[in-house]
Amino acid sequence: DLSILWLKQGWRGSVKAQNFALALNYYYVEKFEELGVPTVESERIIIPATGLESVKDLWTVAYLGVPYLRQIAESADSDGTGYVSVRAANQFASWKPHNWSLVEWLAFCAAGWQASVTWYRTRIYNILRAMLRVLERVRPENLAAANSYLCGPEMRRVELLLRATRPSPKSIPEGKRLRELIDEYRIAETRKFEHRLQILQYNLDYNSLSALAKTRRAEHVSSFLVAAKVTNGNFVASSCTPSFIASFRCDAPGCCLWLERACQ
Repeated sequence: DLSILWLKQGWRGSVKAQNFALALNYYYVEKFEELGVPTVESERIIIPATGLESVKDLWTVAYLGVPYLRQIAESADSDGTGYVSVRAANQFASWKPHNWSLVEWLAFCAAGWQASVTWYRTRIYNILRAMLRVLERVRPENLAAANSYLCGPEMRRVELLLRATRPSPKSIPEGKRLRELIDEYRIAETRKFEHRLQILQYNLDYNSLSALAKTRRAEHVSSFLVAAKVTNGNFVASSCTPSFIASFRCDAPGCCLWLERACQ
């Protein structure tokens, strides 16, 4: 669909991200109309639909309109330049889960992505709060090490990343299928990062984090932070045992600084 749209619009090397999002809206509205599926913009069309796929994806049209153009444009404009190149468009399409249609991916980016990021943001804050509560039970001989771990500059960088993430004004988007996509994406991303972290044995440096981030913006790796923070939480909990001091590594939270650089 993106190749057809690109050729149809006569775009060359790049296009303004806002125009790209608007053209996607027009493209899919016209596509549904050609199939005979009524859309919000064309209620007068009463020709029966010609295929099950068109009916299945009809709900997405509601999330491709003007109120969601900014979200779609930002998702496609991965480098923040305000333009979408051929390479960026291909990369944007490649991030789509393999069992989703492109229009489902667009609807998720428009209305589901921010809700997913908000869920991760809340989850990470809850993990950090739980880690701080553990300090009340830390053994005296481990307290200095635990404080160094939790109060270091790297942990503060995590909080800065979280503050920079805008919470969604609507935490639970409407629509059963959209909520299903949000859950599917969140579960898949979390499993993916957990698997990669296990392969790396949680031994992270700048190069490995660059590979994990893959040049995506910081908010795209919230699922990585969840996986890492769950492990860190278990690590802090071990400070309540006598053996903690022997296994303490003060540079463990340093991945947050590398993560920030990897996403720049």
